[in-house]
Amino acid sequence: MPQEQTLRPDAPAIPPMGEKIRYGSPRYNEIAEFYIEEALLLDDNRLLEWIETLTVDLLYTAPMRVTRMNEDPVSDIVRTVQHFDDNYTTIRLRARRLSESRNVWAENPRARTRRFVSNVSAHYTAKLDEFAVVSYVLLMRNKAESPNYTFVTARRNDVLRLVDGKLKLAQRESIIDMSVLGVPHLVTFL
Repeated sequence: MPQEQTLRPDAPAIPPMGEKIRYGSPRYNEIAEFYIEEALLLDDNRLLEWIETLTVDLLYTAPMRVTRMNEDPVSDIVRTVQHFDDNYTTIRLRARRLSESRNVWAENPRARTRRFVSNVSAHYTAKLDEFAVVSYVLLMRNKAESPNYTFVTARRNDVLRLVDGKLKLAQRESIIDMSVLGVPHLVTFL
């Protein structure tokens, strides 16, 4: 399946996917465990611990999606406009603000979240210490006394990198399925 090579005009290319990492292999299990642990950290609001799972050259983006007619050959993903376009520094600032400030109106009271990660497909890249991973995420969010949930679903195109023997997130592009978000604000990390 061909893959568009740039996240945004100034972003490095997503590494071409090489040989598939077989389901159940030790490397695949390590990658799957990374996603399970990441979801736990984010759902438990342990954002400062989650920061430790990121590389310092992180790129973290979510391009806009538009609805196009079937005859339109142009992609429905618009990378020149982003829901968010972060790097390690801005992610760290956002995480600290959400963790330490009582003045974050969008998260007061704090939303309760559950992330369900599935369809993890991992591939080797040309770099021995990097892996291209596609996963799907379902984020369920509930706030205050509401009996209702809001949902966000997305495909995530990631690059995981081995740093000192541990996997870290080096790049994430979250392609949100909705062209109009069903949430009033998107302060939650995907």
